[in-house]
Amino acid sequence: MTVENVEHGEPHQGGEKLQRTLQNRHIQLIAIGGAIGTGLFMGSGKTISVAGPSILLVYMIIGAVLFLFMRTLGELLLSDHKYATFADIARDLIGPWAGFCDRAGRTGRVGSSQALPT
Repeated sequence: MTVENVEHGEPHQGGEKLQRTLQNRHIQLIAIGGAIGTGLFMGSGKTISVAGPSILLVYMIIGAVLFLFMRTLGELLLSDHKYATFADIARDLIGPWAGFCDRAGRTGRVGSSQALPT
């Protein structure tokens, strides 16, 4: 595939054509992601300047713990095909009360977040 094929829209070896199909909502989501990333970057810089380089060690430790936690949850979900939600895991491994608490807590949070004034 050469540059001329791409510029003029001619099909390459596979017969497929490159298309420009980004819509306005796609561009808005990319812009929101960039703004969030910039905010996180600036906030991290402020934290590092106040606390010193030791905060980088804390960030790495927290990131490693969260990574291992997510891996553990993934392994639990895949360990038994009857698990469909995290409430199912809690109900099976801890007891029926834990599954109920997980469902009730999540339902309460969602319900109260919808009742907030906008």
